[in-house]
Amino acid sequence: MAQMIRAARGRLRDTPSEDRALRPSDVPGTLLNVAFLNLSSADETLRLGAYNLVSELCQFFKYELASSVLKVSSE
Repeated sequence: MAQMIRAARGRLRDTPSEDRALRPSDVPGTLLNVAFLNLSSADETLRLGAYNLVSELCQFFKYELASSVLKVSSE
């Protein structure tokens, strides 16, 4: 297992950095992925944060979903 991890890290180092860089156009999708993955968490605080992240991203990037997603609080 350790040998496989070392080989993967070596391949990653050999990859040109511009191929690994996070482009600005990737940010909305990456953040939405993080939020959607955490919506099913057993931790209530994490679910709430993920839901609010979806809400904020929808409003900021003017997605149509923004009218259906409301900001919530734990209170």
